[in-house]
Amino acid sequence: MMKFTPQQVRNLVGVETQTLRYWKAKLAPISHYVGYAPCYTIGDIVALRVARVLVRDFSVGIGKVSEVANELFRECRRPLRKNEGEVFLIFDSYKGTVRLADNQLARTVTCPSLVIPLTPIFRALQQNLTSELIPPEQRELPTPSLIRRSS
Repeated sequence: MMKFTPQQVRNLVGVETQTLRYWKAKLAPISHYVGYAPCYTIGDIVALRVARVLVRDFSVGIGKVSEVANELFRECRRPLRKNEGEVFLIFDSYKGTVRLADNQLARTVTCPSLVIPLTPIFRALQQNLTSELIPPEQRELPTPSLIRRSS
């Protein structure tokens, strides 16, 4: 399983050093990570990107996110099958729950909730991972030209 350093996580999530430190202190599932060694999983990064959406786009305080942090990280660490289609994360602050849902289940939400589509987060993360892990000089390797044989 691939692990990421705090610096890679900051770049992939799009937060400052102080923000990641503060969130680490508030969010129990990652509070035990120490130092600069690679310890974050891809699921942790997805959960932190969701936290960033909640904090920046919906003005949900990180304290409120910390109340559901165990569920958030558990759901984001869960392996997804390729054929699951569109995936949503439903954040219900009244019940204090977080759950993954497909398109059909997301439409059945009956109480005030934030429904966050994860596909854009996955796509952005995939793009960021490519730029983070593949050196610039290898991103666009020249393709060999076709050689024609004379008959």
